[in-house]
Amino acid sequence: MKLLLCLVPVALVAATYVLADTGRDRVRQYSDACKAESGVSDESLNKARNGEEVDDPKLKEHAFCILKKSGFIDASGSL
Repeated sequence: MKLLLCLVPVALVAATYVLADTGRDRVRQYSDACKAESGVSDESLNKARNGEEVDDPKLKEHAFCILKKSGFIDASGSL
């Protein structure tokens, strides 16, 4: 579980830096769509962006959704 909490933010940061400016816009679009799907709060997202530890299942669902939409993982969680 702690490994997942470490990997999710790292994966999001890596995905953001790997993509070009248009890719960043795409990730932002994915994030907006996934925010609506997961129901994660702005507070949880801001805390995670600031590096604070957040134990919110909706945040994990949000991160998983972004990684799926960006093609980094499939629905089963495989790379």
